[in-house]
Amino acid sequence: MPRRHAVAKADKLTDADTRKLVGEPLLTVEQVAQLLSCSASNLNKWRLKGEGPSFVRVGANIRYRPADIQSFIAENMSTSTSEDTSPAA
Repeated sequence: MPRRHAVAKADKLTDADTRKLVGEPLLTVEQVAQLLSCSASNLNKWRLKGEGPSFVRVGANIRYRPADIQSFIAENMSTSTSEDTSPAA
């Protein structure tokens, strides 16, 4: 039986190749929700309102750069519970 859609090993990118080309791999909505201890629904709502971390659209998929998540966390640091805690845009 002939193999369909076979990709030669030489054509595959390794994790090291990917990091050289684009930096760290992009994160999914579910991964970011887990990192931020919030729901994927919250991330979706923030995107609709123009709030939350910056994101990348890859076709129909939403992805996040790890550096953007780190920036979002840093921008939303608080020292008091009386400070405004709404996500930075």
